Amino acid sequence: MVKNLDKRNNEIHEDIREILALTNENERQFGWLWVKSLAELQILTKASYILLFIVPLLASIWKILTAHVNTLNASVLVGVGKLEQLSMNGGVDSVVNNDLFENTIDILIRGLNSALIKSVEMPSIWAYAFLASLAAVLAQLMYQVWCPEPVKTMTLRAYIFSRLDSVKKVEDSYKVRNAASIASIEYKQLETLTRPAFLVCFVLYSISILTLLYVVVLQSLNVGVAVGWEWAGCILQKLT
Repeated sequence: MVKNLDKRNNEIHEDIREILALTNENERQFGWLWVKSLAELQILTKASYILLFIVPLLASIWKILTAHVNTLNASVLVGVGKLEQLSMNGGVDSVVNNDLFENTIDILIRGLNSALIKSVEMPSIWAYAFLASLAAVLAQLMYQVWCPEPVKTMTLRAYIFSRLDSVKKVEDSYKVRNAASIASIEYKQLETLTRPAFLVCFVLYSISILTLLYVVVLQSLNVGVAVGWEWAGCILQKLT
């Protein structure tokens, strides 16, 4: 009895292997399975959630920093204005050498102007990282909502086996193969269900991955520039 059962199970497995071989090309059709492979990238998901939290926090801190920098710049400009006014008035009575006084004023003005912080804008690289993480999170949300549950939780083989529970005891091999074929067709139909949703989802994931790669490349080149690699600076100028 046990031998017959094992033999029957082997026959079922053989039938399923043949069906999978016949449908292998169709299994790679453009559908939710492509999105599933991206959605299961843990590093992308975790990095997106982290960046989605860090970048807005950094932007808030940057606003405070910008306010302080603007105050500092205003103070420097006031000092420059007073020095220029003093220079135009020809100095003070206690100054003996007007040429020395003028040179001193010029040096002070140049020093104060060099102390001005020219740009306090947040680096655009953080904006790219935020948009990439936002795209990935939106894609993950769409995947969880729109992707059919069997595609999310099962492979084609697992789905076929789950659909064969009712015919495993059937002796007719044709019925088993027919049931497996129907299950395979059902699974492929589920793959392309809600086509607009998985297309948008795939595009969002693609944008996220490409943008993050761009960020990584730029940051790597910045590291190269920091250590004095000239070729990194040349490439960075072309990319930016």
